[in-house]
Amino acid sequence: MNELVNQLRPSFEDREYRAAYAESFMNSLVAAQIKVIREQRGLSQQELAELVGTQQAGISRLENTNYAAWKVQTLAKLARAFDVRLRISFEEFGTLPEELDKFGREFLKRCEYSKDKVFNAENSGSNSAPELSAKEQEALAPGANRNNVVEMEKKANATHFDTTREGSGIPGMAKPIAEKKPASGDDGAEASGEMSVSNLPKGA
Repeated sequence: MNELVNQLRPSFEDREYRAAYAESFMNSLVAAQIKVIREQRGLSQQELAELVGTQQAGISRLENTNYAAWKVQTLAKLARAFDVRLRISFEEFGTLPEELDKFGREFLKRCEYSKDKVFNAENSGSNSAPELSAKEQEALAPGANRNNVVEMEKKANATHFDTTREGSGIPGMAKPIAEKKPASGDDGAEASGEMSVSNLPKGA
C-alpha cells in the first residue's frame, strides 16, 4: 500500500492529473462492477437490458471502461435490477490507494437483498443474538449506572465501524491510468473496448 502511495504522490501533485486519474478509475470500477454483478446474477446482457428497459447494446456500452457519461437514473435502474442499493459519495484522494489495492472480482460482487446477511439472519450463520456477559447484563439491569451503559455503547459502536477488509490487488494497477475520453453515441450504439473481467482475480 505504501509503495503504491509513493508511486502516485509525485504525479498527484498536479491537480488536473489526479482528477483525471480518479475519474478514469471511477469509470473502470463502475463498468467492471456492472459486468461482475450481472454475471454473479447469471444474467446475459440481453436479460439485464430487458430488466432496465434498454437494448443489449446499451448494456454493452455501460460495461465499456471508456464510457464516462453516467446518469444517476440509469445507475438507479441497474441497482433495482440487481436488488442492491446505489451509493454516490464524494471521497478524499486518500481512499483511492486502498480501492486500487482491493480492486478485483470478489471486491466488486454484491449480494441481492434475499442473501443480505444483515437483513436475513438465516444467511448470517446465526439466528440468535450473542449472549451477554455478566458485566453487560449488570449494566443493562434496571437502575444500572448510566456510565456503564455509555461505555458499552461506545464499545459496540467501535466494533460496528471496524470495516477493515483484506484483499488482493491487480498487477499493474499501481501504474497511472491514462486519461480517457468519454465515449459518444446513444444506448443503441455498440461499444468497444469492454473490460475483460474474466481476467480479474477470483479472490479478494
